[in-house]
Amino acid sequence: MAAALDEEEIDNDDYYSLLNVRREATQEELKASYRRLCMLYHPDKHRDPELKRQAEQLFNLVHQAYEVLSDPQSRAIYDIYGKRGLDVEGWEVVERKRTPAEIREEFERLQREREERRLQQRTNPKGTISVGVDATDLFDRYEEEYEDVPAGGFPHLEINRMHISQSIEASRAPAPLTTSDTAILSGSLSTHNGNGGGSITCALRKVTSAKGWGEVELGAGDSHGPVFGMKFFRNLTQRCFLTAQCNLQFSSRASGRA
Repeated sequence: MAAALDEEEIDNDDYYSLLNVRREATQEELKASYRRLCMLYHPDKHRDPELKRQAEQLFNLVHQAYEVLSDPQSRAIYDIYGKRGLDVEGWEVVERKRTPAEIREEFERLQREREERRLQQRTNPKGTISVGVDATDLFDRYEEEYEDVPAGGFPHLEINRMHISQSIEASRAPAPLTTSDTAILSGSLSTHNGNGGGSITCALRKVTSAKGWGEVELGAGDSHGPVFGMKFFRNLTQRCFLTAQCNLQFSSRASGRA
């Protein structure tokens, strides 16, 4: 048995080889082989510490292989995509009775959702929407001033202000940025009493140390000229930090202000 445990080469990803059965094996054949291997590799049958460790490792691999192949859906997924298909999140909420074609479609859908979640974690999108409503008519109907005007009807509500902003970050995306560099792209749209405007800003933040970072920002909008800004942050102590910021805005009159 020692030689068997020392020299035997096992493919951990080939569950059929682990159970020593053919790919077309029935459930009865799987169960019989599983019981035989459990008796062979059970850790309690070995007193030598090294053999006991190897037997426990093989015992766990055999148990894992049997759990997959004894379940019809897990076996179908494994037969199509191998072990990597079982690692995809979301199979636990999928209907159990699926054909191979349906399993392929479900696998592709779960892969797309996984990539979308990964992209969202990388870009960290943030968005805000604020709306201003003029509800004067709801609280002041001028009934005392105009008593001869019959009351009733619905109050008049008016949206007089709206602001929309969106930003994304790129810190570990395929762009040539390191773990200490983050690019931030943000934009906003706003309107007030029929007059609207928008702006876009691009910033690059670099972590200089475990206690501080610096940021350079460049923006532009239709209500003002180009804007250049710099920002620095530094932790002085556990309860004290320092922040410095400087903005330079260029107006349409070609004069700058800081």
